[in-house]
Amino acid sequence: MAQAFLSGGSPPSIGVNHRRRAVYTALTDVLNDAGRVHDLFSFCEAFCTIEPKFLVNRFLLHAAQRHLIDEGERHRLAKAMYFAMARPYDALSRYPAHLVGMEEPAEEAQPIPAEISAFADFGLHSVPDSAIVAPRESAPAAHKVFQTVMAHLATDLFRSVGHRVARIALALSEARIQVGAGDDVLSMLVDWLDGDLHEEAIPDHLALAEMRTALRVFYLASTNLVGRSAAARTLAQALRLAGNLREAQAFPPRLLV
Repeated sequence: MAQAFLSGGSPPSIGVNHRRRAVYTALTDVLNDAGRVHDLFSFCEAFCTIEPKFLVNRFLLHAAQRHLIDEGERHRLAKAMYFAMARPYDALSRYPAHLVGMEEPAEEAQPIPAEISAFADFGLHSVPDSAIVAPRESAPAAHKVFQTVMAHLATDLFRSVGHRVARIALALSEARIQVGAGDDVLSMLVDWLDGDLHEEAIPDHLALAEMRTALRVFYLASTNLVGRSAAARTLAQALRLAGNLREAQAFPPRLLV
C-alpha cells in the first residue's frame, strides 16, 4: 500500500489484484490451514462486492463477527495485511485462480515515490514507551481517545491542504522513515485516510506504543505540510478535545505524547 498508493496525483487505491495478492499473502503467512485461507479469501471477495472501499480492519472485524477468525488471529492478520499491502506487487504470493473464477491478469508495478524534505525532531515525545503501561481495562478508552486525537489532526489537515490523500501519504511516507516506524504503520494510516477516517478503519487492539508511533508519524507529516507551529497548535487542540471525553478519565490523552 505504501508504494502502490504513492504514485502520481491519483487517489491512493491499490489495484484489485494487488489487494488480492496482499490478502492472500497475509492469510497464508498467519494461518497454517489451506482450507481456512481459501475460505477467508473467498469471504474477502464477497465482502469487497458490497463495500465501497476495502479497509483492512473493517474486513477483519466482519470476519471475526462471523467467527471465521479469533481475536489473536485478527490482531496478527491486521499487521500482516498492512505489511503485505506495503510490498511491491511482484513480491506478493499469487492467489489460486479458481478462488476468483478467472486467471489472474497482469498488473503493473507502481513506481516508488521520490523522497521529500526531512523533518525536525518530534518535540512532544516526553517519556519512553517502556515507562508507560496502559491497564488492560483502559484499552477501549485508549482507542476512543486515540481515534479522537487522530481524527481532529486529519480533519484539520484536510481543511488546510484539501482532501489530497496522495499528497498527505507522501508526507507520511517520509515521516515514517524519520520516526523509524514500520511499513505497517504507513499502510494503516493511508488505509484510514483513504477510508475517509472511518471509525472501523483503525484497529481497536493497538498497543500504546503503536498508537504513539502512529501519532508521531502523522504529526511529523503535518509539520512538513502546514508548518511546525500550526501542527503543534492542532495537536494541542486535539489533546484538549480528547480530554473532555468520559474515556479520558481512564486513559489521559497526554499518554499518547
